[in-house]
Amino acid sequence: MRRRVVTLHITDRCNKNCSFCYRRGRENEGKNLPFSFFYGMVPYLAEVTEQVAIGGGELYYACPEFVEEFSRRCDDYGLICNITTNGSLPERIIRYSKYLTMVSVSYDREKWSSLVDFMLTLHKLRENGIRLGVNFLIDRDTFNPPLKFIKLVDLFFMEAERVFVLYPKRVKYHIPILNYKDCYFYLSHKYKHFYVDDTTYKILSERRYRDWNSPCHYGIDIMNINSDGTVTGCSFSDKVLLKLHEVVDVLNIRELKTEKMYSCPYL
Repeated sequence: MRRRVVTLHITDRCNKNCSFCYRRGRENEGKNLPFSFFYGMVPYLAEVTEQVAIGGGELYYACPEFVEEFSRRCDDYGLICNITTNGSLPERIIRYSKYLTMVSVSYDREKWSSLVDFMLTLHKLRENGIRLGVNFLIDRDTFNPPLKFIKLVDLFFMEAERVFVLYPKRVKYHIPILNYKDCYFYLSHKYKHFYVDDTTYKILSERRYRDWNSPCHYGIDIMNINSDGTVTGCSFSDKVLLKLHEVVDVLNIRELKTEKMYSCPYL
């Protein structure tokens, strides 16, 4: 079974310390597989998926040269290779991203105290030929007032090709996005490349936060590989489904069967 996307978390090192980060507390740098292992994965990943999403940590801080070499190899095998970054090192993004399909810059108020600085960074990257997406992590104040959400997305589309809105996980507050379903509906019709994460989609489509009629993407069309070679059903999960010992073990992902998730345990 081919997966729609395989995510790779190469490192947990980062130059930010966001309170909501789902990679916090995973300081496994001493257990990380060498970069050569991930380079060797690429031919096998091409048999498992059509798209690889790489992240950390912050790769442009921890290992920018890896970004360039890994994405070059993906390009050689016709793999889509996207990256998520906090956007704090634009000069490195410009220098090391020529083989990437898209660079998605994360926006939230912990990473960016100034919306103006965020937009200037996006503009600089776009002016240097970087294909841009925005990963917009909503918070409790995003919809206060509701028009604020729409205006932010409109603003992001001035520089980015894609805007991906995510519901935060492993936080101690609840966001009643069902109250703002019309905002999502409006934006999805206004912009062809406005997307939401799977949790948001399930909540909005089934009009509830749990006990869904159909499962989420966990382990079905998404698989995650961590820096130590452990494989999980999504980036948030700690449940190890497989351990990679050799690069060819990546092919075993095709046969993995996972439990179906009808609620997200990380909300």
